[in-house]
Amino acid sequence: MTSYRFSLHEDRIAPGGWVEIATPAANRVIYCVEGSLGVGGGSLGDLDPVARDEAALAMGLTRMETGHDGALVLRWELAPADQPEEVEEAGCTTGLLMERTIELPEEEERLMRLDAVALEAGAEDPTHIIPGPSLRVLASGAVSVALGQRTTPHRPGGAWFVKEGEEAVVTAEDTEPALTFRVAILPTSLKGESALFYAEKGGGDGPPPARVYVDREIAL
Repeated sequence: MTSYRFSLHEDRIAPGGWVEIATPAANRVIYCVEGSLGVGGGSLGDLDPVARDEAALAMGLTRMETGHDGALVLRWELAPADQPEEVEEAGCTTGLLMERTIELPEEEERLMRLDAVALEAGAEDPTHIIPGPSLRVLASGAVSVALGQRTTPHRPGGAWFVKEGEEAVVTAEDTEPALTFRVAILPTSLKGESALFYAEKGGGDGPPPARVYVDREIAL
């Protein structure tokens, strides 16, 4: 097993700004919350456009740059724990929302999946597990997150980590709908398949659907 740094950042890039992240063996999921940006492999390469409410997977050296509208970005990163993050930027402010060290088998492929779950006011994503670690963040609304015997309230920008196989329940407050994003590191056998396993529960409308943005193999 090898130790990896699994982190979630919020990058606010000013109009015309850019950032380059030079962690060689890293894999990153980049989701554009506001504005738009280009994402690619460095200052000399082509950049792929990523618009608002779109996402991309980037590997190794990664450059993000914006045009006239700037961008607000959520960036999940999986990198060997012994490799520091090397960043150069102009016009970028970064906040670390959460970071955990996880153990994964050496020299195996995994899936890196970004999906989103929308909950109506008062609705619940009932007791479920995912066969891989996940980092989640609340984009809007307010929720209570139950992990085992611990329940924690979250507001927009609140992040939480769920261990592989850990039972989780997410409940939106009665006052407004909620939207959560999560990146999970999964077995490749689940590509294109649901990774959510729900406890038996009768009645209700069943679990909420998840919208998948990224579902790609990565090399560790």
